[in-house]
Order: sequence, then C-alpha cells, then structure tokens
Amino acid sequence: MYISFLRVFLPIVIAVLIIIVGGLTYSFVYRHFILPPVVVYVEPSSKLVPEEVIQLNILNASGQAKMSKKVMDFMRSRGFDVVEIGTYHRVTDTSFVLDRIGDSLSASRVAVALGISHIRVAIDSSLFLRNTVIIGTDYKSLRPFQ
Repeated sequence: MYISFLRVFLPIVIAVLIIIVGGLTYSFVYRHFILPPVVVYVEPSSKLVPEEVIQLNILNASGQAKMSKKVMDFMRSRGFDVVEIGTYHRVTDTSFVLDRIGDSLSASRVAVALGISHIRVAIDSSLFLRNTVIIGTDYKSLRPFQ
C-alpha cells in the first residue's frame, strides 16, 4: 500500500514542484532581463530636497490614433509622472526623447524604459517638465507595443 501511494503521488508532487520552479525562473528572467525595472526618481541636488519623480509629456507623431495614451499608461505603470499627452506637429519616422532641462540621466532613464535609442536636447524650462517623448512611426518596436 505504501509503495502504491508513492507511485501515484510522488510524480504529482515532482510535477508541481517543477511547475513552481519554472514559473519562478521565468518571472526572474522576465523581470531582470526582458523588462528590467527603471529608477524613476531623480537624485536630489541637496540633502534638504526630497527625490523627484521624472515628469514628462508624450506627443504622438506616428499618425496613428491613441498611441500616446498607450505609452502614457505604460509609463505611469512604471512609476513615471506623465503630465500631458498630445499630438506632435508632424509625423516622424523615429521615436526619440527630448531632454528639456539638460538632465541627461533622466532622459536616458525614460529612453531605456521605452526602448528608445535616440535622445535629443531641446532645453525649454517654461514647460516645467524634464522630458518629452515623441512617438514616431517606429512605435511597434517600443516596449509598450510588444
């Protein structure tokens, strides 16, 4: 009786353990290599100032409807503060990040989070945000659309 019990339940227990270990391994690989976490806080310039969340706006330059909304939802789920979405004045082929205050670290964090390789500097302190994301016609290669 004891041997038949082992023959029935031991393979089931082993299969459940293999599924659990496989799921944990997949979760680890996905979280650390496929979609790694991005630091969304900016280092304070002095010890008296608290950390700031990276604020940005997103402009759709792809010619497709609702692209900026999808990117906004993705970026907010990653912890970024998206303050505005809109439409860019023309259609562009390539997506890029505009650094608005000369903070290349926050621009590169935004670019890494989205999978964008182009960063441009266009300082405009009147916007009161750190970065602008322009979504081009190459939007299918960006992380929110994969």
